[in-house]
Amino acid sequence: MMMYGRKITTRKQESVTKDNMEIVSALKRKVADKVGQQKFELWFTEEIHWAIEDSALVLSSAARFMIERLRRTLAKAIHTAVVQANLNITDVYYRLSEEKTPTAKKQVVAHRRRDEIKPAATTEIRKPAKHRKTLANYIVGTSNQLAVTAAQMMIQNRATPSPLFIYGPSGCGKTHLLQAIWNHTRREVLSGRALYITAEQFTTHFTESISGGGTPSFRGKYRNVDLLVVDDIDFFPGKRATAEEFHYTVDDLLREQKQLVFSAKQVPSEISGLNRDLVARLSSGLVCDLGLPDERMRFEIGKLHCQRLGFKIMDEVIEMAVERSPGDCRHLFGILNRIHAMQLSHGKPVTPSVVDSLLIDLIKCNKRPVRLHDIERAICDVFGIETKMLHSNGRKANVSRPRMLAMWLARKHTKSAFSEIGEYFGNRAHNTVIAAEHRVNEWIAENASIPLAFGACPIQDAIERVEATLLSV
Repeated sequence: MMMYGRKITTRKQESVTKDNMEIVSALKRKVADKVGQQKFELWFTEEIHWAIEDSALVLSSAARFMIERLRRTLAKAIHTAVVQANLNITDVYYRLSEEKTPTAKKQVVAHRRRDEIKPAATTEIRKPAKHRKTLANYIVGTSNQLAVTAAQMMIQNRATPSPLFIYGPSGCGKTHLLQAIWNHTRREVLSGRALYITAEQFTTHFTESISGGGTPSFRGKYRNVDLLVVDDIDFFPGKRATAEEFHYTVDDLLREQKQLVFSAKQVPSEISGLNRDLVARLSSGLVCDLGLPDERMRFEIGKLHCQRLGFKIMDEVIEMAVERSPGDCRHLFGILNRIHAMQLSHGKPVTPSVVDSLLIDLIKCNKRPVRLHDIERAICDVFGIETKMLHSNGRKANVSRPRMLAMWLARKHTKSAFSEIGEYFGNRAHNTVIAAEHRVNEWIAENASIPLAFGACPIQDAIERVEATLLSV
């Protein structure tokens, strides 16, 4: 059973005699004022039901992920709005539709601040729960809000433009979001007529169908669906026949008004090797970007990872791991796995001081010299360009600026000479590298903005993104 409650302390006031419908209407207006009308309409759809029971506001839904997400994201704002409404509402509950209002204190799970949760005194080894990627266990923040909202709209079977195209760097949560849409749809909506596959798997299946004479069967499998989810479609460039078949599949499903969801590291127009018509199809629906998670999101993601592993860990320890692993969460998972192993070997929770020495050793162990090739890959990943563009003679800003930043980072992170860096990035003279270094220093002094694959951002943020990517290379 899922039930969440929050006790509200209000000022002493005269008894309010409005009936429940009027109270609900007043509370809706107050919450809308607090969170903004657009956000209110987005989160409080028809699937969220409002009721007043025993001086408590009850927000319920038949969809578990919706009620959990509402509690996790807007509980504080709802709490504040209800207090300000002055309507003698003493509790707020979040529950599944089929559940009753709690009558016993033990049924209520109160919201607690992170620093109020005390670590366990002993290590408890539990069998990790089977992890299914859903929206309920997807951490939401400013870097992914739009994409998550689009996924929610699709899951709720609301009018969502198709295809939904999600793009972002490695490790930002694209696959989780795609699988969340697929998992919900195949279980709740379409009775198995939903298909999730990577672009590499699509390519393999298509190649096998040609060599084995099974093309009709292949097309029947991919076109007789209500939802097609394809991950990492930037795998298609260079595979002309496969990309052409994928194009025909997309056209066929769009004609039948089916739902399509795709992901890549870049926006469709920047994936070289795709023909213009296919790029137009992929861009015709809703294109959403996903950025790397911020520190708060990485903390929550790390906490979920520990729960899946089935071990208890101090919040302070997770925070330490988050601080030592900027960028995506893959490095963070590796650190937490190491802490888990240490905790099991000690038979008790490890202390922050022990973890601190462990992290120092782990980072030293994992650290290796940065190569020019690493910088090239990181720049291309963050800026969404091909490696050959860095070596070209292109002078457009979307090419020249990443190239200059790559040279600047090469001077910072490698021992390569000016001549070696210039030769690597397109056989350029050493004075070109010197000029690039001066230019980037000017950008930093001016706090200039620079366009990335996911939108413009300050130069310092761009450098941090590339350096975070370098850590995961």
